[in-house]
Amino acid sequence: MTQGAGVHRRYYNLLFDSAAGEDLVLNSFRELDPASVVNPKLDRKLAVGKVNHLFDVSGIEHPEPTNHNHEQLPDLKRRFFFEVDTHATDLQALLPPRKIAEFLGLVSGNVQLSSVLPIVLAGLQRLDRIPPHASTRELALRLDSTEDSLIVVRRWQPEDFVLQLPDSPPTVLNYLPDHMIFRHADGWPEMAIGLQMFELLNRAADGLTPDASEHQSLLMEFTRFKAQLLTRPTHEVMLINSGGDRSMVTSANGQIQRKAIEVEA
Repeated sequence: MTQGAGVHRRYYNLLFDSAAGEDLVLNSFRELDPASVVNPKLDRKLAVGKVNHLFDVSGIEHPEPTNHNHEQLPDLKRRFFFEVDTHATDLQALLPPRKIAEFLGLVSGNVQLSSVLPIVLAGLQRLDRIPPHASTRELALRLDSTEDSLIVVRRWQPEDFVLQLPDSPPTVLNYLPDHMIFRHADGWPEMAIGLQMFELLNRAADGLTPDASEHQSLLMEFTRFKAQLLTRPTHEVMLINSGGDRSMVTSANGQIQRKAIEVEA
């Protein structure tokens, strides 16, 4: 059997690779695909040189790809998950979603929702591609503009937002919510944060740029929330030119003031 002919029939691909065939039951497991987790350190390890010595659990020698490329990396990551020495590797770091335990603690009420508000704010800024030198502890969102030489960023204070759990249905016992609600303190707008969105916000806060196709449905929800939030007034606007110079425009006592912000070295 050639490399191309047999790769999709290997056991570690059958659960997750749609090219192995369609199955209504197995399709539900594909959200747990270890190959979908971005892990630069592991990716570099699997993409260079011989790798059979990493897979010492089964003792079976699998044919190795002659050229480790982007298309073959998912196969290697799945095999690594099933066959690697579990005493030497944290497999939970390779299995999405990574934040499920924390999410369960939040929606069950065992963890205070306010503890993750900074992560949510930081993740939302990253989803909106706010430049790192403009990111703050507040919520900063950019205004859409065709002018590439100037970025206009509106800012809101952290206390302008709250995280809440949805109300429990009156006819249901032992209710466990499947999402949190991120909303403006005045009650509108609001955005539901389920497990997938919570995972995306955490990874975005860590530096992930959401370019993958599977992120697009989540980004649509964020885009709707952003459009509604931008209709609300704010008293601070940051201007960033193409050279990175920043200035803050504020409104107080009927006056509009603009003040340059020093960029930290």
